[in-house]
Amino acid sequence: MKNEIARLTEEVTQLKEERQKWALRRGKCQNAGDESLIEMLEERLAEAENCIQDYRDENTVLKCELRELQECDGAEGGNDPENAKLAEKLKASESLCEELMEENETLKADVKDLQQEIEEMQDQYREEEIEEFRELQRELEQNAKNCRILQFKLRKSERSREQLDAEKQHLEAKVQDDVFYLKDKVRELQTQNKWREARNRTELQTKRTSADLSPSSTDSETSKEMRDVLEREADLRDQLKFAEEDLRRTQLRLQDVENENEELLRKLTRLKTVKRPPMTRSFSEGHAQIQLELAEHEMEHLSTKVERLEKKNIHLSKK
Repeated sequence: MKNEIARLTEEVTQLKEERQKWALRRGKCQNAGDESLIEMLEERLAEAENCIQDYRDENTVLKCELRELQECDGAEGGNDPENAKLAEKLKASESLCEELMEENETLKADVKDLQQEIEEMQDQYREEEIEEFRELQRELEQNAKNCRILQFKLRKSERSREQLDAEKQHLEAKVQDDVFYLKDKVRELQTQNKWREARNRTELQTKRTSADLSPSSTDSETSKEMRDVLEREADLRDQLKFAEEDLRRTQLRLQDVENENEELLRKLTRLKTVKRPPMTRSFSEGHAQIQLELAEHEMEHLSTKVERLEKKNIHLSKK
């Protein structure tokens, strides 16, 4: 009986030590180790319950033996010291069983608390996962919306680029035609000017010869006509020089417009590769359109000036 009590005491001590160890580990363990800890505690709890049940059975057997001994002692008419020892052992085993039952209840409460904590942590983890999934879904929808907007802006920029290319080709062809026309006009004016200079020289020579033959009274009139012819020739040369300068300015403006168009094409290409919405395209397109309109206006002005010079030359040649 003493051996049994010693064994029970040792078992209780081991269970207390293990309970303390598990209590310390419970504070340090994380979510992954809580379930394994509960499983081990449940296993230990089942073992303790089995052990308590064995002790209860043994206690029942001891009680039966004690009653039999008491009955035997009553029949003999006295108490034996050995029976008293057995009674003390029985009380000790009962107290030990009560302690084990209390420890068993404590272990059950600890297991219940751990299960509740794990359930709360699992619920919190599920809520975090749901919230994270919703956040990712919102981000995905926003990214899809941004992609659609960028695709729409890209198609719009491509259409604008095609329109600008067509306008550039049309304006280049128009400017080239105007420049070719102005060059022809300038060459024609130069030819007419040379012809008029040759004619004026012949007229001057004729007038000089006639002046040599005519009386001296016509010298003043001849000199006056010569001065008029020279002044008209100087005016024609100045007008021709102005027309050539206007042509050079027009060519420079044409070069500036071509450079502006090339810069716009580079910007459009860069925007297409980066796939970003154009921010300054409207200003550049409007600026290019204004430059082209100014160039057209200058070309019209030069055309009118050339026509005016041509009419004046015709008028002078008639005189």
